[in-house]
Amino acid sequence: MEIMQDRVTELVLNQSYTFKVVYSEGDAGFAGVLNLTPELITFKVMTERSCNLSWETTEAKCYDFRNRFILKGLRCTGSRSSSLGNIPSVGFYEIEFTVESVIFCPGQGPAKGRFQAIQIHSETVNNWVGHTTTQEKILEVNHDGGDVRPFLTEFMAEANSCEYIGVQYNANYNHSPLSYEQSFAFPPSLFYTLESDENKRNPLVIYSKIYNLIAFLTGIEPSVQSVSLEYDLQGFTKYASLYFVNNSLKPRRSNGFIMLPLGKDPRFESWGLAPFPLSSFELYFSSDSELPDIMSKYVKYRNMGNIEDRLLGYFRLLEKHCYNKKSYLSDELLVGLTKSAKEFLKSNGLARKEILSFEKGLKRFNSSKYNTQKCVTDFFNSLPSQIQNGLGLSSVLIESICKLRNDITHANEYRADENQMYAYTAFVHHLLIFALLQKLGVILVNVTNLTSRLRNY
Repeated sequence: MEIMQDRVTELVLNQSYTFKVVYSEGDAGFAGVLNLTPELITFKVMTERSCNLSWETTEAKCYDFRNRFILKGLRCTGSRSSSLGNIPSVGFYEIEFTVESVIFCPGQGPAKGRFQAIQIHSETVNNWVGHTTTQEKILEVNHDGGDVRPFLTEFMAEANSCEYIGVQYNANYNHSPLSYEQSFAFPPSLFYTLESDENKRNPLVIYSKIYNLIAFLTGIEPSVQSVSLEYDLQGFTKYASLYFVNNSLKPRRSNGFIMLPLGKDPRFESWGLAPFPLSSFELYFSSDSELPDIMSKYVKYRNMGNIEDRLLGYFRLLEKHCYNKKSYLSDELLVGLTKSAKEFLKSNGLARKEILSFEKGLKRFNSSKYNTQKCVTDFFNSLPSQIQNGLGLSSVLIESICKLRNDITHANEYRADENQMYAYTAFVHHLLIFALLQKLGVILVNVTNLTSRLRNY
């Protein structure tokens, strides 16, 4: 359903909006239309005068009579120009873009386009946090007429050297003597403080990192209702909305439970899993961490419809984690062999370039004693015995999976029906989950019951 612009104070991700806006350059203004839907965001400008918008434009700002919009990730999809008349000469120019993300600021936007924090309102995050003793304390204090503000933070953890991530509760009191109602609500939101210049200018970058991490920990595609951005305006805290194309972010798989809950101070203990370590956030969000890139690829592979692509994607990430090498020859023996081989090749007329290429190949071969099957098997054997038993894998099965992967990669004929393909993909996926948990610093012996919560996709 499309919502009229004069009724909007914040943007909800599953809603569609159309704004008639003005794009300005200096003192000149140009009429435009900004159309937002979960599947596609477009921005069109129409003018009888020349403007600087072109195929190279990637960012723009515009406004209507009460709101400001910051557009990022512009991609020109078409432009046209024509003559409307010769006497006098009147031209017409139109250009249209797709947009990656829009920041909607009711009233004025932040100075220099910098934001201070991001808040994610998500049903999936709520389920990940679960029912905690903190929530019980808030209800108890409110019932007794006390101040709930000291209890409105579920957790806050260091994300890197200057930023923090956590979950807070947003207390709302409603009182209406005319309708004889009084209520108290404290819905949670996941927050991330923004300090690095890149994150302040483009919060979508950090949102994507958070989304992929939550998608991994919950085992489903998170349901996100809205994303708000906090900023300062002349000493007052204001909130903008972050809107982006999110048709691929709608929930697809959900069996009614979270794979690895936060587990912090649960009201009822029934999972048999240790809490997710808060120190993992620093490992993940550190400026030199490779985990955000790995997790982004993991989520992409998990959403692939083709089972072969999913298997190869999972295997690629697992192989990278398990990679280990051992040399056939010691460095001393390799140097001697290489020297003898170079003399032999030279005496048989090989050119210097060919000899150098052979030498490099010999070094690579010497350090490749451990093939992929060996590396994956070693990783499986390193897991706690309860996890090994729960996964139902064996060295023979790993050999079969590796052979299937190689056959698919090299376009060889292979015999595997659909059920077997799905089973092999699930085995690789489950191994990869424990590999990623290990990278996040989770002590695997504390999450052995996780094998009963894994989904077969």
